[in-house]
Formats: sequence, C-alpha cells, structure tokens
Amino acid sequence: GNSFTVLMCAVNPAGEHHDECISSLQFAHRCSHVQTQPKVNYEAVDPAEQQQRIVKLSNELAGLKGQLESIHAHYQKELEAAAADPEYARQLGPVERSDAETDSDYEQDTPHRRFSGGGGGR
Repeated sequence: GNSFTVLMCAVNPAGEHHDECISSLQFAHRCSHVQTQPKVNYEAVDPAEQQQRIVKLSNELAGLKGQLESIHAHYQKELEAAAADPEYARQLGPVERSDAETDSDYEQDTPHRRFSGGGGGR
C-alpha cells in the first residue's frame, strides 16, 4: 500500500543449512516480483472546517495538559505529606539502606573488565 517494503534474506554457507537457504532465496525472489499500487492518502476539507478542527484539537490538548498538571500537583502533595510522616520515613529507611547495601555488594562481587576495540581470541 502506502509504504516501502524491504525484505532481507539471510543465508548460511554451511552445507547442513542448504535446504533452508534455497527456500529463503526462492521466497526472496518471489517477493521481488510483487508489485504494489501506492496511493496518496488525501482528505479534501475546506479551510474553514480545517481551522475548526485545529481549534478543537488545540482546546482538547490544553485541557489534557491541565489535567496532567493537576494530577502531578496532587501526587506531589501526597508525596510531600508522606515524606513528612515519621512512620513513613521509618519504614522507608531500611529499604534505602538495603538497596545501597545490595549495590555495594554487587560492585564488590562483579569483576571490572575493560574491553578494547580489537578482535581478541586466538
């Protein structure tokens, strides 16, 4: 239809994959002969109707942005209230420490290796 299509065919020179390679190449050959009939997607609208649609969508976008900001403000207040609660802070403290301890344990157990751009191996 209204797009470009690309087909990549991967083959393997090993003899054990001969049948699969031939099948893939035959399929790629058949695909190369497919002809599409692209058409332009065009919707005829008069300029006044188009302007009305732009205004409507702009208003909808502004309303959604306002909703998003109010939701963000609401949850920001909830987070601030929760952070000010000593019980919440007490519960959160051990979690943060355990995460930090986990990170340091991981860094100690993981050997740091440097990889160079060269090939490597024998």
